[in-house]
Amino acid sequence: MKALVAVALLSAAATGCTSVITSTVETGLFENNPEKIVAAYENLEKRKLGDEIITFQDLEHLGFNLKAPNVEAVPGTFALKRIFGDAVFRDKNGVEKPDINLEEFSKYRGYSIPYQRIEITSDRIYLSELEVLQKGSQVQIFLLLKQDKLCYCDLRAVTIDTRYSHYALLEGLIVAIRNPGKAALNTLQKLEEYQRPGLKFFAPIPID
Repeated sequence: MKALVAVALLSAAATGCTSVITSTVETGLFENNPEKIVAAYENLEKRKLGDEIITFQDLEHLGFNLKAPNVEAVPGTFALKRIFGDAVFRDKNGVEKPDINLEEFSKYRGYSIPYQRIEITSDRIYLSELEVLQKGSQVQIFLLLKQDKLCYCDLRAVTIDTRYSHYALLEGLIVAIRNPGKAALNTLQKLEEYQRPGLKFFAPIPID
């Protein structure tokens, strides 16, 4: 029986049998098209740099629905920490400043707009080396509003095209012989380890 499992393993490996996981984070904005998302941000940034006052309503008219699924609303102090880090509220000794004006910071609100679509592909059955391929896109837009007026915007985007290799002598063969049913699960678990490549910011992506 074990010999038959080994033959089946070699046969499957030879035919290139693969497993695919698609990891997605979508908001529905701009047709979930990364190129359109980036173009919309660039248009927004151009208007912001031109000293145009952009309100919450203006953002909605430009297609930025800040109530869409997976858009994260971030309260003032946390939003500022994402931009400037924890040090913004600490003195040079790392102690939190006692004179923080929480009422002033409550005027701010941040919005994190994520997008991700990545395909993770790997051999379903392998001998000693498990190869994992990742292809896709990640985008994150962070907007900061003060009293419903845009005061800061930031874009981070990356195209994913990577290859990882996990090697352990005859690991795939040993797992398949000892527990054939576990072989596919073992590969799936390893695939899941690679679902957050690139920016490592999903989901949702933290700005820091």
